[in-house]
Amino acid sequence: LRSPEALSVENGLFIITASMKDGVLYSGAMAHKQNYTYGKFEFRVRCEPDPSGAMSAVVLTWPQDEAWPDSGENDIYETHSEQNKDRKFLTTNILSGLPLNKWSNKKYDDVDATEWHVVAMEWQDNMMRFYIDGRLRWRLDNPKDFTHKPHHLCIQYDAFKPEMTGVTRMFVDWVKIYQAKNRDE
Repeated sequence: LRSPEALSVENGLFIITASMKDGVLYSGAMAHKQNYTYGKFEFRVRCEPDPSGAMSAVVLTWPQDEAWPDSGENDIYETHSEQNKDRKFLTTNILSGLPLNKWSNKKYDDVDATEWHVVAMEWQDNMMRFYIDGRLRWRLDNPKDFTHKPHHLCIQYDAFKPEMTGVTRMFVDWVKIYQAKNRDE
């Protein structure tokens, strides 16, 4: 269950806490109100291990029209759950939306999600680029492989199981969003 009580700010960090209360798994999410078509999304993030494999830390863009999967999805940073309990890798997952509704995925085996990382997505009409700690890690060069619909940034700690043990948290230090004016920006 997503609850505002799972969201907090401490020492300048945005924190989402996942925990069990009265037999219910509580976690949280937040969404930016501004929508963008193209631009740069950059953030500094980390999360704690999740021994129960219930939670996935995700920073993504979501379609303004809420038409999923038809308007695409850009999971810029995702830790997954069961297969990544110790958080020793990250993935980027891009859903193109119509007409193809094609998923493209990149796994970063050398990135420990329990450590702080600066992650960025540059989204233009002709390509997408993905950076971790300033280093280009992946690019999509076929415009049919990604959406061209307005999206907004979301930060969420998703539950993939109904129960978990203990408490685990996702931390975001900062977020920057740049709206592109044209292809060359």
